[in-house]
Amino acid sequence: MAIPKSWETYKPIIPHEAGGSIDVCFSDRPIKLEVGTDNTEYNQIETTQKEGIKFDEEKLRWDLLPYDAIEKIVEIITYGAKKYKPDNWKKVDEHRYIAALMRHLVSYLKGEDFDKESGFSHLAHVGCNILFLIWIFENKIKTYPEKSND
Repeated sequence: MAIPKSWETYKPIIPHEAGGSIDVCFSDRPIKLEVGTDNTEYNQIETTQKEGIKFDEEKLRWDLLPYDAIEKIVEIITYGAKKYKPDNWKKVDEHRYIAALMRHLVSYLKGEDFDKESGFSHLAHVGCNILFLIWIFENKIKTYPEKSND
């Protein structure tokens, strides 16, 4: 069957090989089209599963974050906001975070799982300090050096 005139605006803009098949999604009605060998004939293949197309392969994969571990860091940030002041951490010198990171890491390596003062894990404190150091680094450097392909 030739593609109906009403579908002309929905012609796929992705490259495809003649004789293959493509997925097209019309709002709530996904369909699969078999492409004829001359790229002008299309046969509809019924599908019950919604198969939309989204070009996001090169985007950041936030869905891969271990949210339960991130939550432990957020608990420490919340603890610090109550103890000091929200965003106070942005005003602290980075060397203080390096020292705190090392204290928590060494305590963990010596077998102490939890910080005696806060009750949170030493590793979560390490993660929090690393997060702060990354923020400091990212906000100090406005331009990135060119990456070498060597």
